[in-house]
Amino acid sequence: MYKLNIPTRYARALHLHASSGAGEEDVYISVNTLIQSFESFPEIVHILTNPAIETKIKREILVTASGSHITKELSDFIDLILKNGREPEIPRIMMSYADLYRKTHNINKCRLTTAIETDAATDNGVVSFVKKISGGEVEIEKRTDPSIIGGFILEIGNRVLDASISGRLKEIRRELSETK
Repeated sequence: MYKLNIPTRYARALHLHASSGAGEEDVYISVNTLIQSFESFPEIVHILTNPAIETKIKREILVTASGSHITKELSDFIDLILKNGREPEIPRIMMSYADLYRKTHNINKCRLTTAIETDAATDNGVVSFVKKISGGEVEIEKRTDPSIIGGFILEIGNRVLDASISGRLKEIRRELSETK
């Protein structure tokens, strides 16, 4: 029998619980805020896994990190996770939930990496392009990385479109080394 891992089980439970109420999209927004908090402040994960810290404090941290408008569904779910002692799994549970929500609602997450900040017109063009090739809604995550020199790198799922100058230079370097 195929066993689901713990984060997937909990993510499915949250998805079922959230979809039964009116605030499914609000749960998703709070979960994304929580994921961003984990990425921005890795010490949150250390606090959650520390057995010396009281559950009440861990709950307050999670609620605060989820944003200012946490839903009852997510609040109840956090209580369940804490009650069951699954604090170390919380980041993976939230990422699994976000993936499940996007899959259920046909939302494609893409990452756009550029050497400099992009304007709204460029962002809209990328979103239109991704919508056209994917056939669904699009969430765009923007990053700036001056090391790509110019151009862009667009990641959609497991596909990568590297139109950066640094990518092209690497390609030229590889071609030159093969011709020797």
